[in-house]
Amino acid sequence: MKRLLVYLFLMGSVVSIGCSNSADGSDSGSTAITGKQLLPLKVGNVWTYHNQEWNDDGSVNEDDVKQITILRDTTFDGHPAFYSIAFDKPAVFYYVGNDLYNQSYDAFQIPQKLGEEVIVDDTSSASSTRNSILLRSSNIPVTVPAGNFNCVQIDALRFFKNASGQLDSNSIDSKYYAQNIGMIKEELVVFPQGHRHTFRILQLTNYELK
Repeated sequence: MKRLLVYLFLMGSVVSIGCSNSADGSDSGSTAITGKQLLPLKVGNVWTYHNQEWNDDGSVNEDDVKQITILRDTTFDGHPAFYSIAFDKPAVFYYVGNDLYNQSYDAFQIPQKLGEEVIVDDTSSASSTRNSILLRSSNIPVTVPAGNFNCVQIDALRFFKNASGQLDSNSIDSKYYAQNIGMIKEELVVFPQGHRHTFRILQLTNYELK
């Protein structure tokens, strides 16, 4: 699942959809959204989140603060890049055109139409899982401690093969992005023994863009 989550966070490509970057949630109309717009990279940019995670029995696993901090300029593979700390781990982000990359993963082709599902990898025929990305909404209002935003919602879907050979939902990781601001919210839902369980909610509490 970790690879799929990173794909979603580090996505590139153009998506022709509407999304507002205004705090009052007003609709800015249809526009082309790129990976560069969904994660603006500049030294000094900081996104702070309230992170909550729960165990399967409903008890609290984590309740803390997470950050993405762009620390300094660097280079990677000949490209101008940014050394960062993302959720307590080092990361190097860079752009190729309007696409967003990091040092470990290629930019990922995200869906370009509402309701379109793109298969990331499909081992369901030989093994037991399938991972895909779904553009769920192009202009959904989201309220978090940092304010009100109109966002793009992109879901990472993970399925597993049940005893009868059919694919059941294993997890749905929904991420909400505001144009030229970054990730606003994440909600990860898992299905242990077929029961829906909210595993994590991450909400933007503050951000500083240079």
